[in-house]
Amino acid sequence: MYNGSRDWNVPLKLEDLIEPYIPLRYIPHFEYLPIIENNYSDETLFEINNLVSTIMLIENSRDEEKLLEHVKRVAECVRKEHIEDIRLFSKWFLRMFPNVLTKNNFDVPDKGGSRKMLAETAQKLTDKLLKQGLEQGLRQGELSEKHEVLIRLVDLKFGLSEDEKIRIRKVQEPWRLDSALDAVVTGEDKKELLEKLS
Repeated sequence: MYNGSRDWNVPLKLEDLIEPYIPLRYIPHFEYLPIIENNYSDETLFEINNLVSTIMLIENSRDEEKLLEHVKRVAECVRKEHIEDIRLFSKWFLRMFPNVLTKNNFDVPDKGGSRKMLAETAQKLTDKLLKQGLEQGLRQGELSEKHEVLIRLVDLKFGLSEDEKIRIRKVQEPWRLDSALDAVVTGEDKKELLEKLS
């Protein structure tokens, strides 16, 4: 199995891989089949629907949203069609994502046997990460709104350059923005107001 970013460039015949100083008659003559992950689309991997395609699919999930989507589909697939693979998949999943599971306070049994373990863990992980994503999105939306209100008020009162607008948008602490918003009303100096953001 190959999941590198470069194109596959290794010979497929074993005899082409072994140094030529060994007599040819002692070298086994067979070819191996490379499984090149980049050659498979997500949908193709779902259609193949086995443990190897499942692992390939989740390994290729580059962002949290895609990972959650894949974990849900894979857990459902494994639970319905490949019950015998759940134990193997669960062990691989726990090794692959231990930080995500411990970071999110999931209690996952070390030893398999439960047919529902993977699906329940995937559902808990999905629910927890979606909730965190929604909360983070709300916080980011509120922060963004404060940025724009502050920019509008300061621009109306004192005028702002594009660099100053960018500087305001980089502020990530809500309390700093609140302090600057208060200063717009009471302050008479743009420089003093912008210093509150530092």
